[in-house]
Amino acid sequence: MALNVSLELEQGTRAGAAAEDVAVEEPRAVTGPAGGGPSPSEARIRGLLAEWQAHDSGSALPLSPAAPPAVGGAELLAQWRELDARMTDEEREAEDRLWEAVVKGIDETRLGLDMRRLRV
Repeated sequence: MALNVSLELEQGTRAGAAAEDVAVEEPRAVTGPAGGGPSPSEARIRGLLAEWQAHDSGSALPLSPAAPPAVGGAELLAQWRELDARMTDEEREAEDRLWEAVVKGIDETRLGLDMRRLRV
């Protein structure tokens, strides 16, 4: 997530943080200039993103990616059918086991909350 703020808002946020004796990077909102309200710290967000990406061994993604082109429902279903058709029996069985585990977990949670099960 990228935050584009005016220089005045950034300076006001830093001044507000200094007045409250907190670091701008602390995981809490810092009051900015009057009327600005709470403002999250871009540095903190970037730091968390970098930490999560390092943990996941993922490559850094742009913080403001362009929106992907819209795909219609029929086109999306056709893509899924094509992918399903190329699956091996082992992949299909693994998908089935994964889905059963997901439904089992949902049912266990629902039963713990006195809700009906998804499957009878």
